[in-house]
Formats: sequence, C-alpha cells, structure tokens
Amino acid sequence: MTLASAAIAPVQTILRLTRDEQDRLRNQFRSLTAREFEVVLVVCQGGSNDDIASRLCVSLPTVRTHLTRAYQKLGADRKSDLVRIVLGALILSYRTTSSDTRSDRPPPDPAPFRR
Repeated sequence: MTLASAAIAPVQTILRLTRDEQDRLRNQFRSLTAREFEVVLVVCQGGSNDDIASRLCVSLPTVRTHLTRAYQKLGADRKSDLVRIVLGALILSYRTTSSDTRSDRPPPDPAPFRR
C-alpha cells in the first residue's frame, strides 16, 4: 500500500462486543427490534451496508430500512453516531454498579451521548 492509497482507504471502526455487553445493550435499546439491533451491532463492527446484507441474509433496501429506523429511534444521523451512542450506553452500563441495579429501575439513558 502506498502513502497515496493509504490516505484514500476508508477507516473502519471495529468494536468487538462480548455476549454480556450485547445483553447489556439489548436491555438499554429495547425500542429497537431484534433485527434493527443486529444491524446496529454489525455497524459497530465496521460493517458496510453490503456486509450487513450478507451477514443477515437480507437485501440492501431492507438494510437501509433497518438503519433508518435505528437512526430515528436512537437519535442518530449516520453510522458514526450509532457507534458513539452504543459506546456511550456501554460505558453507562459499566458505571451502574451491581448495587445500583434493581429490576424496578429503568436502564440508564444514553441521551448524553446523542447530539
């Protein structure tokens, strides 16, 4: 790879989430459907729309629909916003100690990480 091609190459953000982290996030993003949540996870792993379609065995228009709905529900405008919101929610979930976790208390609001 030359210096010129390195400057043009897209930068991919890869976020690898453990099963526990995915469960924490699923609890915080209850407004998302299961499929929308899967799309958000693939986005956080650096997936393009083609990657998402391939991994989830859906068409590109379906991917776009899921992304649009996830954007609306989470207050995002683009994929980078989704990643930021997910990271913020994950940080908040770790700040909530086990002594603070009660079934009658709603999960922390990731709104501070939205624009």
